[in-house]
Amino acid sequence: FNIMKEVSEKYPKYKWAHAYLGQMSQGRRQMSESIEHLTTALKLDPDFGYALNALGYVYANVGEFEKAVEYFQRYASINPGDANPFDSMAELYFKMGKLDDAITKYKEVLEIKPGFSASNLGLAYTYLLKEEFTESMTYVDRFISQAPSPGLKAEGYWNRAIVDYYAMGKLRQSLSDLDKARELFGV
Repeated sequence: FNIMKEVSEKYPKYKWAHAYLGQMSQGRRQMSESIEHLTTALKLDPDFGYALNALGYVYANVGEFEKAVEYFQRYASINPGDANPFDSMAELYFKMGKLDDAITKYKEVLEIKPGFSASNLGLAYTYLLKEEFTESMTYVDRFISQAPSPGLKAEGYWNRAIVDYYAMGKLRQSLSDLDKARELFGV
């Protein structure tokens, strides 16, 4: 953090230094400083997608959801064809409890980038909250099938065991998936 502060002071027009300070400040729960640094980065480059996305998350974390949506929408408008801004919006809608809006955005993500695995899990969780277990299972299964590494595949099995099978009262299947996850994790 201190090194990045030095960099930003020595090179005040280096947008990445301000963006990183904004992210680090958010991690330290210093939200006003985070907003200040990210706003500085955006003054240097108004179309800086990284900073727009980060600022959206800061505003979401302080409960200013409308501002968060504005920044995610700006991020999407300057990055056509990028799935990440829509995933960020989906996460925000999920956090706000707007589950149908979250589903719509997560599906937009998967239309843009079918292998965007976080959106499959997002859809699984969202459908679970709606108690639509079949749909939830569809997306967690898709996550497992597309997982590029044993660790992510294990995460999928763990999620399916805890999130879907356990929620449906299917304890035997839940335990079986937990065993698969443990095996893949190498535990």
